[in-house]
Amino acid sequence: MPCATLRKFWSTPAFRILFTKWIWICIGLIVVMQVIVASSTFWIVQLIHAIQEGTNFWMPLGLYLGSLTLPYLPGAGALVILSCWQMATLKKFVDTFIDMHQNKTAFWSDKNEKEKRVSLLTAEGQQTYNAFIEYLHRFFCCTLNVGLNILVLSFLVEPKFLIGYGLSLFLSMLLLKWFDPKQSLIAGKAQNARIELGQSLLQSWDNVLLGNHYNFDMWRGLFAARYEKMKHWNVYSARVRQILSVLFAFFTLAPCFLIAIYSMWTHRAEPMILSAFVVTLPRLFLILGFTHELIDIFSEWSLQRSRLEGINQILLSNMTIPLDERISMVGLSFYENGSEKQIKQVEELLNWAKRPCRITIRGANGSGKSSLLLLLKERLKEDAFYFPVENHLVFQKDGFGLSTGQGLKKKLLEIQENVDVKVLLLDEWDANLDASNQSEISQWLDTMVHTQCVIEVRHRD
Repeated sequence: MPCATLRKFWSTPAFRILFTKWIWICIGLIVVMQVIVASSTFWIVQLIHAIQEGTNFWMPLGLYLGSLTLPYLPGAGALVILSCWQMATLKKFVDTFIDMHQNKTAFWSDKNEKEKRVSLLTAEGQQTYNAFIEYLHRFFCCTLNVGLNILVLSFLVEPKFLIGYGLSLFLSMLLLKWFDPKQSLIAGKAQNARIELGQSLLQSWDNVLLGNHYNFDMWRGLFAARYEKMKHWNVYSARVRQILSVLFAFFTLAPCFLIAIYSMWTHRAEPMILSAFVVTLPRLFLILGFTHELIDIFSEWSLQRSRLEGINQILLSNMTIPLDERISMVGLSFYENGSEKQIKQVEELLNWAKRPCRITIRGANGSGKSSLLLLLKERLKEDAFYFPVENHLVFQKDGFGLSTGQGLKKKLLEIQENVDVKVLLLDEWDANLDASNQSEISQWLDTMVHTQCVIEVRHRD
């Protein structure tokens, strides 16, 4: 990945979300842990020399045993901080989502955008960030483990190990570079498939519970198709990664394996060097095992990066159709106190909204009545309160156990008591209400126009 492209990726909102104070604390604890782990190789070699030379071996023995047990302390601390890091990132992700979507009223009426973004916020986003943070934790642990231990082994036992290890990394990186575009493509396809499946699951409640076989069969077919698509790309991704893993294992082990055999043959007549070599040999192959894991982590970078880029693409994407293009002013009728008004432009309606009044909008389905209210909210911003008939707006009184009319009256009363705005935008408030409730609420709205403008879309004549 070119440096310029990488810097551009690091500057994106999706990536900046990862940077909290916890990342530096976590990395610091990992560094302490891996320095202690790497020192164990040094102390066991010193212990062997002390025993063979007949000198005091208690200090290197104690330090060696300490280097085997003490890493658990910073290691455990790093895992606790990892959890704090994940939670802080989740909070930052939600805050970023809010910053990038608040008052973007055009998104509200687009069902596809809603499902995609809600799926991202409620499931895919959190999973992606948790997985990426765990990925970074593994990356730092393996990189420091392998790097520090190879330096110690090359310094104490066999300098050629550094050459063999470098050759292993070079061959593995060539392989990784060759597979990287393919992995990025597969990862992007897999993420899109997961988001599409999440959209289908968001539709499950009505289609499963209401018992309409026609709708259920349609939903079941859509779910099955998207499930098969997700399964295909996820299994394909796993298969490619395992093929890479096997190839990495061979490239990692072969050079150092040959150097180990050569070095043991060369020092076969030097017991002290050979003893240190034999004792540290298991550590070498353990490190090579970690190297294999490290290369595997490198190969996973494309997948992790693509998932974050998918989040970034959704966060930064904009609506392609402005709200005003959805509105047909010719097809709409405007009334004030039963008298029809000639309003042909949105600006005229905004001028009417500057004074206390009650304006009713009527029109055929698809003429843009709801889009017009959303456009007014977009233009008026905090001077208007938009209340659609179907919503998940949070109120102090949730209306649980109340009829539709009672619940609506409680919410409208709460708006009147707590919200100070110049314009109240009501979208089909009379839907699903009987004549009695309609009349009562309509009379109540007439009292509100003494202090503010009420612009309503009526469901019924």
